[in-house]
Amino acid sequence: MKLVTSLCLIFALCSAALSAQTIQLRTGVILVGDVEIQEGGAKILVHVRYPKVQDVILDRKDLTPKSLYSVFEKKADRSDAKILWDIAMLAKDARMYGNAISDLLAVAKLAPKKKHDVELAIKEIRELIASDLLQAARDALAKENPRATLVYLHTIRELYSETKAAKETRKLMTLAHDRAGKRVDIAEKTVSPAKAPKVLSTVSEYRNKGDQSRKRVQAENGKTPGGSKQRKALDRAIKYYRKAWEAARTLPVAINDPKLRAEIQMARTITRKLLVDALLNAATVQLARTSINKAEEYCNEACALDPDNKKLRDVHKTILEAKAYGF
Repeated sequence: MKLVTSLCLIFALCSAALSAQTIQLRTGVILVGDVEIQEGGAKILVHVRYPKVQDVILDRKDLTPKSLYSVFEKKADRSDAKILWDIAMLAKDARMYGNAISDLLAVAKLAPKKKHDVELAIKEIRELIASDLLQAARDALAKENPRATLVYLHTIRELYSETKAAKETRKLMTLAHDRAGKRVDIAEKTVSPAKAPKVLSTVSEYRNKGDQSRKRVQAENGKTPGGSKQRKALDRAIKYYRKAWEAARTLPVAINDPKLRAEIQMARTITRKLLVDALLNAATVQLARTSINKAEEYCNEACALDPDNKKLRDVHKTILEAKAYGF
């Protein structure tokens, strides 16, 4: 990455200032210590205190894009429009698109003459965001999750309608709708009506085990905490609810007995709801831990089961916002 004049100037003025930071290198190594900018931003001196007390001099290219942005942003003079522009470009390189747009809007406020440049830069970033969402939609479809695909596609159309990616959603939208039209609550192979009572018993058994695990998750105030024991208990609950759901999906459809038919419908409805609720709780917990990819996995699984769930849409929106800010 080329050095920029404004960054050189600001760090020439305050290179003596130190600040404790966590630095991640492209090799995966994590360093924690005081950071000092040297040579106008060309070098970064870290007075490491963890994992080993030592001084380390790094080139800019040694840091991950996110760490590089963090180092420079922490020392930036946010009253200087040119410096903020350069910081925004570092955020863009780090795929921290929300930060980049925020910094660019600050530039426009500080320097109205740069409004046109800011608009063009934000337009480019919005194209990048939409492109990422489109790729996520394609990945979800490749994983046979067309309902998650539809959520991504609708997000593009609703929030980024002016982008090139939005124009590419039509064919994928049709394909996803065709695939999502299949009955996901019924397995390809179902059991005979005579075996239905035994399967219903299996469903109930797994649900009870899931309920027992989930009780260990609930805090006194009814909210789901994020401790290690609680997360493991929630994962166990999800495991049992998944087994209950897979069993429920094998229940027969063509049932003459109205009572048995009602029991089967109830089993499917309750089991799906329990699994979806647990998945969304898990996604929320992972969001709190900033484990965005894991949260997205849980959310997409829930989406395949209940795409119209209001809470699911809220969680999915939060995930996309977190990803836009580089988490």
